[in-house]
This record gives sequence, C-alpha cells and structure tokens, in this order.
Amino acid sequence: MIHFESDKKDICVIFIHGMCQTILDNYFAIVCGELLSRNSIGFLYEHNRGHSIENDILMKDGSYKRCGCMYEIFEDCILDINLAIEKAKELGYKRYILMGHSYGCNKLIYYYYKKHPNILGLVLASAPDMIGLQLLRQSDYKKLINEAKDNIDKGNPTKILSNLIENYMYMSSQTYYNWFKKDSNLDNLPVMDE
Repeated sequence: MIHFESDKKDICVIFIHGMCQTILDNYFAIVCGELLSRNSIGFLYEHNRGHSIENDILMKDGSYKRCGCMYEIFEDCILDINLAIEKAKELGYKRYILMGHSYGCNKLIYYYYKKHPNILGLVLASAPDMIGLQLLRQSDYKKLINEAKDNIDKGNPTKILSNLIENYMYMSSQTYYNWFKKDSNLDNLPVMDE
C-alpha cells in the first residue's frame, strides 16, 4: 500500500490499478498522489489480487492463493475495493472518491453497480472496452474461449491456455473464460459493439 496523507483527513482518493499493474510501475499514480496530498486530499494505492501477471497472496487462514492477471476472477474486485475503502476509514478519512485506471475502471463500474457505495464520485481514467479489445486483438479468440471452457469442464480451471493473450502473457482457463465469455460482468463498457 502507498498512502499520500492529507493534513485534513477529510477526502481520500482510492486508486484501483489496471491489468497486471503494480505500485512500482504506475508512475502517474505517484504523481497524482503527490499532487493531491499537497492539496489536502489523501491518496491510497493498494495492490489488488490482479497485480502483476502472477502473484501469491496470504489468506486469513495462513494459506496462500495464486493470483495475478493469470488467475484473477473479475467479481473478486468487490473484496479488494471493500478492503481499500476499509483501509481509508482506518486511516481516518470520512469521504471517498474511487479512481480507476484502465481495467480498474471496469472494476469500479461493477463495484458501484453491485454495492451502491456512499462516495463523492468515480474517476475513470482510460476506461477500456475489455471484450471489444480482446475481439479486435486476439485473432484466436474463439479457439481460446472453447479451450478455456473445455479445460473448466474437465476440472482443470487453472490450466494455462495454449496461446499468449495479446502477445505478452499467458492466462488460466478460468480467468480467460470469466473475463471474455459472452455476457461477462467485465463487459460493462461495450463501446466497440457492432
């Protein structure tokens, strides 16, 4: 977690990063945090289970869960955003603005739809049509969706798909299917629909 403190402890911007991002490689979030802090607005940047391509997170029971973009389930964003809001409350903030970048925007839209939080507003920075982009960029989309579904049906949801996603990363069958199947909850900015 990175926290840029406000001297007033009134408003905090809670930043939800995009796909595979980390605190270390998100320079504009650091610039934003410094600027807001100088203007008496707090800024909180917490990793969520989708940080990096692959990571392990410590669970309450002491076990570890494999996460990262390769294994992330979209709907789990509710748990991560709730945790970030709770952390801001612990730090003494009274009001919140949720800010998402890229894939983080899709998470915030879904969170707002499901939870109707009492917030000052949403900031959607570089909000993508994730499914539209996948259909545009992934020439073997149908093959991968079928492969993912087949692996899930055979009891192998964490099996890695045979081809790279967008030419740079592998993804588990459960994640690809969860994100990119027809009527996915991730499909909440369908600006590229035909």
